[in-house]
Amino acid sequence: QQVSVDIEAGSRVTIKGYGKAIGTSTGLWDYGIYTDVKHADGSWLYGQIANLPGGTHDFTLAQKTFVVWKAATSINVYAMYRDDPITAGVAYFDDIEVIVEAPVAKNGGFEGNVVADWSNFEGGYTVDTSFKHSGSQSVKIIDGGALQQVSVDIEAGSRVTIKGYGKAIGTSTGLWDYGIYTDVKHADGSWLYGQIANLPGGTHDFTLAQKTFVVWKAATSINVYAMYRDDPITAGVAYFDDIEVIVEAPVAKNGGFEGNVVADWSNFEGGYTVDTSFKHSGSQSVKIIDGGALQQVSVDI
Repeated sequence: QQVSVDIEAGSRVTIKGYGKAIGTSTGLWDYGIYTDVKHADGSWLYGQIANLPGGTHDFTLAQKTFVVWKAATSINVYAMYRDDPITAGVAYFDDIEVIVEAPVAKNGGFEGNVVADWSNFEGGYTVDTSFKHSGSQSVKIIDGGALQQVSVDIEAGSRVTIKGYGKAIGTSTGLWDYGIYTDVKHADGSWLYGQIANLPGGTHDFTLAQKTFVVWKAATSINVYAMYRDDPITAGVAYFDDIEVIVEAPVAKNGGFEGNVVADWSNFEGGYTVDTSFKHSGSQSVKIIDGGALQQVSVDI
């Protein structure tokens, strides 16, 4: 199926579907849900495939998520089984999906007109074409960073993942301010500062930095930084590419017991009271003497 679809640069694409095999070879490349993505500039991202195991098996889920770092206009989607040396094999496919999720942070691949989405932080950055994790560009930082201020509604209890790739030449190791850094602004005006996916430093090729944290109060924006600063080795250089911010809404609402707790949690047997004396984070917890707090969650699993 050839699908015309506008895909923003940095979008996450998930391909999934079910396959059943009778008497096929195992480990085939061309047995699964297969896609080719056409970029807006006419280039292609070929061969993204969610493979199936082969042999003889009942309907089995195949799933793969990948990032399209350049804007795209179409996807070719295949239910594919071919080039099997066992010519008597048969494959069946059903329930194929393609899911496109727009990025939270724009142009994390630093392609094209980077300054449209990323501003300078302190000593700033320059666009670089010599080193890159993917695509044709990255950003080079000597002492400062690239900053993007993202307006986004984040529900209380959401999980936020920040990730990206960094390359270093001659930097110090163990720096706090070398990595993918975020500050989150809550809806009440307070901040969750300094959530950072650190990179090792020294001299290393592009390396993944990733961190997941929970935002326990509703939030309205995230400041995202590709950051390298305050290195006592002044000759160090850092490069960044392929930055992502992923927000996953909570299944259970307000697990941090902030604000109006009774809107999400009912009493179970002897019930609970809201408490401000003891808390793991935020400003409230629930206190239980003989009973509980209950939330009935409707969810498709």
